[in-house]
Amino acid sequence: MFKELFLLRFGSSCETQILEACEWDEDRASQVMDIFSEFLTVCSDEGIVRKESISKKLKSDFADVLDEYESKAILEILEHSMKNAPLLMGTEDKYDN
Repeated sequence: MFKELFLLRFGSSCETQILEACEWDEDRASQVMDIFSEFLTVCSDEGIVRKESISKKLKSDFADVLDEYESKAILEILEHSMKNAPLLMGTEDKYDN
């Protein structure tokens, strides 16, 4: 079920990015997606929203379970999502007729 939610939220290109970081090991990619979900929850609960803080949190809390490529993939996905958040949340200009 998480895989479907992940695809809905982040898209298949992000899943592919994680698969590549995991050297196409689907079981490991699934574990990384679960770690990613946990990480997002922790950041949300703690109000961590700045890129620098997110990067530090990922390194301090998940360095022992993620390798360099997996961490990099997660940070790239988050950065891309943060950059596109206004588009995804529908905050474009709206006009009343």
